[in-house]
Amino acid sequence: MKVQTLLLLGLASFLSAPLALADQGIVATPTVVVKGQTVKLEWYITGDKVVLSGGRFGKGVVVTGKTQAIDRPLQTTRYVLDDYYHVNNPLGSGKPAVQRLHTRYSVVVKVFTMPPLAVYHAGKDWTVDYVKGWKAYPIKTPDGIPHGLVFFQPEEDSLERLGVAMLSASNKTAETLMEDVEADIPQHYKDVKTISRDSITFCGEPAVRLVFEATDPAGRRIESIVLAFVHDGMGYVVSGRTSDSEFDVRHLLLDKLVESFKPGDQRTAYSIK
Repeated sequence: MKVQTLLLLGLASFLSAPLALADQGIVATPTVVVKGQTVKLEWYITGDKVVLSGGRFGKGVVVTGKTQAIDRPLQTTRYVLDDYYHVNNPLGSGKPAVQRLHTRYSVVVKVFTMPPLAVYHAGKDWTVDYVKGWKAYPIKTPDGIPHGLVFFQPEEDSLERLGVAMLSASNKTAETLMEDVEADIPQHYKDVKTISRDSITFCGEPAVRLVFEATDPAGRRIESIVLAFVHDGMGYVVSGRTSDSEFDVRHLLLDKLVESFKPGDQRTAYSIK
């Protein structure tokens, strides 16, 4: 099956949140997490009194002399760092000899609650997790490969969805498979911008992971991750997409779904544990 056909049918769509600086003064890593995931808070403030509040720190814990702390937020949380310090003013400045000052910094950590997942078994060919309640849409492919193309989405042509394509790729590598995908993207999306492109290892095989944003034919701005690799002579393109405005949070779900994919052994019977 041609990769062009895969993209024409809508295959597309993601990254763990990077270190981010908010309001200066305090940093959270990462800034988007699943419920209960560890967040590292760091700051470089030296004052007479430094107070950290939010999350498990409640209305405030004195952290003077420290430069970091950790938390496991259960909901979206704003962490606030209050710095109380003094300055000595020169004589004749018209200001008090010692002036008390206060500066406040903050950073927001978004918390995403992972929805219940289900497992789709494509015979002996592959398995993947999808959101429970989403529907599976198998598409008959020209080459007749069973389970050659399946979409998972709340309803047909949903903005957010997961897609799995399997095609014969005896003469392909992960790199050439992804090159085919990249060459075809502009034919089906406008204003395409590559966010990242990385060579990785997936399921013990060389793979290429592409993240891009674009405008689909319906005028919707999407952000997408595409994973391509070859295993036992078969090529796999696993992708997910969502609204670019929700990508900073929803990518946690899409990452989990894409990374759950497991190919079957095309040379032997494939059993699911």
